[in-house]
Amino acid sequence: MFLRAVALSASLVVASIANAATFNGPWWNPAESGWGVNFDQQSNAMHITLSVYGSDGKPKWYSASAAPGTVLPSGHPRWDGDLYETTTPPSFGAPFNPADVKYRKVGSIAFLPATDYSGTLIYDVDANGVTKPIQRHTFGPIPFEGQYYGKYSTCDCDGRCKVYALDVFMGIMSITPDADGVTGRISTVMTFGNTAYLRCDWSGKYQQFGSVFAFSDMAACASPVGELTLQSLSASADGSVIHGRMPIAGKSCPTFVFSAIQTRKLFP
Repeated sequence: MFLRAVALSASLVVASIANAATFNGPWWNPAESGWGVNFDQQSNAMHITLSVYGSDGKPKWYSASAAPGTVLPSGHPRWDGDLYETTTPPSFGAPFNPADVKYRKVGSIAFLPATDYSGTLIYDVDANGVTKPIQRHTFGPIPFEGQYYGKYSTCDCDGRCKVYALDVFMGIMSITPDADGVTGRISTVMTFGNTAYLRCDWSGKYQQFGSVFAFSDMAACASPVGELTLQSLSASADGSVIHGRMPIAGKSCPTFVFSAIQTRKLFP
């Protein structure tokens, strides 16, 4: 009964993530430490907070509510919204008076994702335009070695997904980090159902971008839905749940999507 509940939970997660990634968390430009942007995405709404410095060298804080728009060549939609500056009374030393909160529209902002972990931020403040490459901010390693069990599906460009009857089992066999703690080598195996011949073995390099791990030097592998190459996966903060999306060779759509729960923690 417990395994059936796990399988149902995993299949529901797979069916919900479709082609669109979730970009929650802090992003930055590693060549320009000191400013950043935070995305908080809930379904088709995204709240954006931008922390930068003005021409006077003083910190500035802007916010926006953005919505998905045109689908980019990366397969992700762009996000656009109006950008506002908010001023408030001091947050300490005196009672807060909500009536003193002021909003001013200063321009617009757009986020153009290139991958699950990188993209371009475009915004303007009082007619001063800015375009910056950004990526997820990594500030701590995520432990995700272990055995995972879940479901997989294929998702069309419009986000409709077909969940397959076969289960997916993924084993993160070994992770060897480099000295920087965010790059290294990984060895993993994925099987479809209980048949050994429906199996993909991958070994290559990884780089952590926040909650997303990007892979390189991974060989393509035959699967029940076509040839796959492991490109990236996202992990929960404690590594107990992973999600992955992979293009199917020769097709822009559908996309192979899987979601799995770490059984090592469920069954200690």
